Amino acid sequence: MNRTLTIVYLLTLIIIIPQFGFSQKNKKQPSKIISSNTSCKDLCGLYLDKSEFISNSKELILEAPINDNLCFQLPLNTNFGCLASYNNQTWVIIKVKSSGDLNLNIHSSNNTDLDASVWGGISDNLDNICAAIQNLPIACDYSSIDPEINLVNVTAGQYLVLLITNFSNTPTNIELKQPFVGDVEYNYVCPALFNSSQDITDNSVYWAKDSITSSQTILNSNVTFKANRVINLIPGFNSNHDYFLAEIEDCDNLSAENEVLSFTFMESKLNVNSSQNSITGSSVSDFAVGIPSIQLPPGATISPLATAVQDFSLPVTYVVRAENGETREYIVTINFNNNKLIAGYKFDGNAEDYSQNNFDATSFNVVSETDRKNLPNSCFYFNGINSQIIIPHKPELSLGSNQTKEFSISVWYKADQTQSNLNSNSIAAHLVHKGYGESGSLDYSVHFSTNQNNINNFVWTTGNSVDQCSYKVFNAPAREIWHHLVLTYSAGLKEKKVYIDGALTNTCQFSVMPIDFGLDITVGKGVVYQYLADLYYKGFIDDLSFYNKVLSDSEVVLLNNL
Repeated sequence: MNRTLTIVYLLTLIIIIPQFGFSQKNKKQPSKIISSNTSCKDLCGLYLDKSEFISNSKELILEAPINDNLCFQLPLNTNFGCLASYNNQTWVIIKVKSSGDLNLNIHSSNNTDLDASVWGGISDNLDNICAAIQNLPIACDYSSIDPEINLVNVTAGQYLVLLITNFSNTPTNIELKQPFVGDVEYNYVCPALFNSSQDITDNSVYWAKDSITSSQTILNSNVTFKANRVINLIPGFNSNHDYFLAEIEDCDNLSAENEVLSFTFMESKLNVNSSQNSITGSSVSDFAVGIPSIQLPPGATISPLATAVQDFSLPVTYVVRAENGETREYIVTINFNNNKLIAGYKFDGNAEDYSQNNFDATSFNVVSETDRKNLPNSCFYFNGINSQIIIPHKPELSLGSNQTKEFSISVWYKADQTQSNLNSNSIAAHLVHKGYGESGSLDYSVHFSTNQNNINNFVWTTGNSVDQCSYKVFNAPAREIWHHLVLTYSAGLKEKKVYIDGALTNTCQFSVMPIDFGLDITVGKGVVYQYLADLYYKGFIDDLSFYNKVLSDSEVVLLNNL
């Protein structure tokens, strides 16, 4: 009875084990390896942090590690399958190019002993490599020379992780050629040697730590080769493609420096505290929108770009990426003692004022939508029927009869082609309105109108329509497109200006002063006193702000580029 059970157990092992693709040879005893490397790479982030240094090719020649001179940090639960030795590792990402069976072609240049394991289930962005290798390999082999890796029914577009170990611990090159069966592309971060033995037709950048060689034709002049020491190309040039870019550049010994060295805004140098990931300070500028001056270590990059316009009325987050891919996040907070921003509304899901005044508004029947930057829930849509936002009356937001008042409005909008409101006097939808009093005069208003020739116009009204500047009519740009509108007002100069999409389009002198009746501001709705009509706007509105100054041409351009 016991003998029968033993036979059944042995037969079960024989049946089960081959299903994992493991070669059934005698286990090899690895030689003792004295590591020459005290710093190992982190495999989990390698293909993410150094994604810009990945070389991909139909064939790849890699220098095999010896004495663990190239080693990796791996999860404790990494499942190596059939491999008895885990030293001298080379990790390669394989992208399957055609569906069907796959028999890899892995060869040692001097016929020394290489072993291999393969794992599947890798995502397109390669962010789950370390999770995948904790599973049982889908194929594994420890043959005496070249490993035999055979897979059944792979799918085009599928990613695999290939581990090759230099079991012999003797100098050799790993030659990854096109499979005996199947079609693949090999991906590797900064190989020591890179050789292309097939025609190069794409626009890729090819990296290598030591040298790059090519023995075939380069069919694309946009190819870039980068290596530390040697670039030896025999491209078989022809008259149509007779040049390429070759640079000596290090893709392996990369800097880990990711600290901001200095940060200046409007001539104010801020305090950089890298230990707390903060950048803080004060600025004497009365305008918080601008481009900072940022100094970084060599090879480091920053996001958002240092050249991008930012509004520092609120904290801004930057991420610095070192040359080796390591990142550090900074939060920039600037205190503006003389900020002329009265109120600002980003409309990113609410109608709160982000200025220091906290003049929060209330929204009615508006819908959060995707804005001009394609960010979700970052603007409001007004339905043209009953949508509006009410900003409570504040003296700071009024013009009135103040003889020294300076004021500007900035707003982004995308109007629907058809506006649902139009009264008998051809006065239509209002973007911003600070209402009429009993006399028919008002503080200010911005609305669409249509003249006798059916031409769409904007009207920038302050006071009433006694003179043409108080009731300033100008051409409205095309609808169904995002536009940036800036309106300025100077009581001292009795001057108004209109900017559309960053460009000055109208300037005029007025004679009638506005009247402040203490009424609220309505956004997306206006009231025409003599017609007692509520005129609603139909379309999108975003980034509405009010300033206690006349914005300059350069400041308008900055807002337009924000």
